[in-house]
Amino acid sequence: MWTTMRKARINGRVFETRGDEAIAWIEEHCVFTNAEWTGEPFRLLPWQRKLLDELFEIDPRTGYRRYRRALIGVGRKNGKSELAAALALYFAFGEGEPSAQVYCAAASEEQADMVFGAARKMTEMSATLSAALKVPEGTRVSQPRITSKDEPYDFIQRLTSKGATKHGLNPYVVMLDELHVWGVGEAEELWQALSTGSAARRQPYQIAITTAGTDLENSRCGAMYQYGRAIERGDIDDPAFLFRWWSAPDEMDYRDPAAWRLANPSLGAIATEDFYRGELSMSEGPFRRLYLNQWVDYAETPWVTKEQIQACRVEPFELRERVPAWVGVDLSETRDTTAVVVGQWWDKDRPCGHEGEPCMYLRVRTWERPRGPDGKPVPGWEVPQAEVKQHIRELNHDLNVTTTVFDPWHSKLMRQDLANEGITCEEIWQTGARRSGASAQLFDLIVQERLHFCDDVFERHVMNTSTVATGKDGGYYLSKRGRGKVMDAAMAAVNVVYGATWAPATVSAGWVLQ
Repeated sequence: MWTTMRKARINGRVFETRGDEAIAWIEEHCVFTNAEWTGEPFRLLPWQRKLLDELFEIDPRTGYRRYRRALIGVGRKNGKSELAAALALYFAFGEGEPSAQVYCAAASEEQADMVFGAARKMTEMSATLSAALKVPEGTRVSQPRITSKDEPYDFIQRLTSKGATKHGLNPYVVMLDELHVWGVGEAEELWQALSTGSAARRQPYQIAITTAGTDLENSRCGAMYQYGRAIERGDIDDPAFLFRWWSAPDEMDYRDPAAWRLANPSLGAIATEDFYRGELSMSEGPFRRLYLNQWVDYAETPWVTKEQIQACRVEPFELRERVPAWVGVDLSETRDTTAVVVGQWWDKDRPCGHEGEPCMYLRVRTWERPRGPDGKPVPGWEVPQAEVKQHIRELNHDLNVTTTVFDPWHSKLMRQDLANEGITCEEIWQTGARRSGASAQLFDLIVQERLHFCDDVFERHVMNTSTVATGKDGGYYLSKRGRGKVMDAAMAAVNVVYGATWAPATVSAGWVLQ
């Protein structure tokens, strides 16, 4: 199948790749199909060449490609569909896989046709491809194919949830364009067929090239994005999943050209700064999603703004052994998220640089039900209650913990066990004046920049939080902003603030007596 390999070095990592073969084939046979470059030979940009080197990295143990899934994110106007089309043509007709079945798939015909239409036009405009391949006649074919004249079982097919059955597929490569519009549960039969039909292939590939969406929690793309970030953090070990995401940091001014360059590696070659400057007439949220490649849910009102919570973030820190600490627990019984947050008041040597009133420093640990790359919750997973309990024990052993505050829901047995071990425990219900007051106090600490944390999990949970009015005196409780969103770390932080602000009056036998 392949003839050459070379070593590539990217981000300090050296690996063997056959990216050169894909690059050479694409530049020899493919042409551009858009704008002023229409009909010109396809010339890959430097970032695209590096990406292909990674896509075609070889596992030295097997001699086959390392990756089976890839999620690639860039802003609009970076040539995503053209690149995906060129890759689809190479996989189907250039790599040498017997009976190479390549699918351009999406939940809707319009989305699926973006890549397939570009591949079709590329074939028609290329002298070499038009001589070797057949394109479907007309535009009304429900599941059109581009096929090899010599090998009819090598093809590219547009596939959507409509049309004939999806069972019996044997995909070699699946190309997914703008995956962010494909919701979890949408076109389920098609997704399952594409995800499970490649068992007979030695090196199948599922490649999604997309821009960020608006629903990080309940979309297939959002699930894959969080899966990729978890791999980056080291929380998940999956050497067969490639994650590359070009975006600007959330805290950057969306009007700053430096932010545009971070999210748009084709800037200057396809679109210019003047183009992005002209797009500033749209509102901030859509601009950040489309051109900074940031996940933006601008349909619902958050409890605090992104700017407010990000202003509270500091560099990683460790809590101090002798400083009083409070632990907040938001515990679930089986499959929902569980969060444990520990906080301390600091008035000296603060990383934030503040002086005067003390600041609350938080460290967070969560147990979230994992999702697979298909966006579905991993079946059979339950909260590891013993692990959560042991973590609380260790916090109470290692730190000067004053009290551990639980939401009574589902926590009775754990609280009893810990209390019997001499760990001071306290309850705070999800409703009532205490909860409302602690929620308001946490809000004040955030907007005053007197609360500090150092991880993206807490930021995400806070941004998933909205409020429900108590109906009394303008008070409120915290709630989820939407179905499927997780905000348990924010609830646990409310428990910490409650414990730290309304200190217990008397402690007896491991229980707090008010």
